[in-house]
Amino acid sequence: MIKTERLTKCYGDFFALKYVDLEVGEGEYVAVTGRSGSGKSTLFHIIGGLDKPSYGRLYYKGKNIYDFSEKEIAKYRNNEIGFVFQAFHLEPSYTVYKNLEIPMLIAGADKKTREEKIKKYAEKLGISDKLKNLANNLSGGEKQRAAIARALVNEPKILLADEPCGNLDTANAEKIMDIFEGLNNEGITILLITHQERDAKRAKRIIRLLDGEIVAEPT
Repeated sequence: MIKTERLTKCYGDFFALKYVDLEVGEGEYVAVTGRSGSGKSTLFHIIGGLDKPSYGRLYYKGKNIYDFSEKEIAKYRNNEIGFVFQAFHLEPSYTVYKNLEIPMLIAGADKKTREEKIKKYAEKLGISDKLKNLANNLSGGEKQRAAIARALVNEPKILLADEPCGNLDTANAEKIMDIFEGLNNEGITILLITHQERDAKRAKRIIRLLDGEIVAEPT
């Protein structure tokens, strides 16, 4: 589903990623781990279409997405990828309902579809009773569950999660990891970026980065 060929990102003489060759198959659950500065988030941003490589290729279903127009890349980001971030990135002054609605408004979904999907994914993530709450009034665990629901409403093929438990206590982190495991069991491809070995071991495959390069891929 995702394939990179010699994917490289450099800033002057500094290589954030260096000749990364990676394949992620449909339905896989892969953790990318490594210490701070290893290139994890850079890889996340490039795979998600949020940043461009300096050179190399990124294929999605056999097509190099950086041959796409800016409009096509935007469509790829909104329709094919669901993003979950450490800092949640919810709009604090909006209700949870409105936060979940935003990706579908961008995608052009009609009102009935928006209502149905918000109800579906709010129930799935256990936040149905929070839809009228302002995002700023949620607990950390509730914010991340709302963020995951928002990532799912356009029913993406891939979920990209960058340190999703970084701002959570242990109990809430375990709940979030349980959610990811359940979503993967339903067929969603998950790419988890984490420096936590405990979280990485919940994935079905681990890829390790060091100084922008893949150094091991344990089975």
